[in-house]
Amino acid sequence: MIRWTEGCRIAAPPAVVWAYRLDFGNLPAYNPDVSDLRQTAGAGPGAGSRYEFRVKIGFTRMRSRLFVREATEPSSITVDIESVVGATEVCRFEPDGAGTRVTFDTTIHVPGGALGALLAWPLVVPSGRRQTRRELVLMQRALEA
Repeated sequence: MIRWTEGCRIAAPPAVVWAYRLDFGNLPAYNPDVSDLRQTAGAGPGAGSRYEFRVKIGFTRMRSRLFVREATEPSSITVDIESVVGATEVCRFEPDGAGTRVTFDTTIHVPGGALGALLAWPLVVPSGRRQTRRELVLMQRALEA
């Protein structure tokens, strides 16, 4: 298991940032590598909803799944992601002056024990961190526009 944290400040109220992130219909807007997004369970955004999509990884597109495990308005969203490797992402939204402090705690569930974790550091972690930072920047642009 590997874990990292990324964060930023977005000049919008926590409820607005939380609602934007919870609506996974916005996923292609802050992750341009996503296509063919469709909701497979749940009546709308929120806990219990599931999504399938294709994501570009390197030179290929892979099928991925996302499950919203918990959504506590307006403070946090926990999702489980099945892709190249499994991951859990906890997004926290805290008031920060006139905006919101957004923190993503990502845990990668690496198969293969210690050897898998050792290989994941140079292969999976740099890509995951870049993707998280890019999502934060694109969310910030959309919400501050």
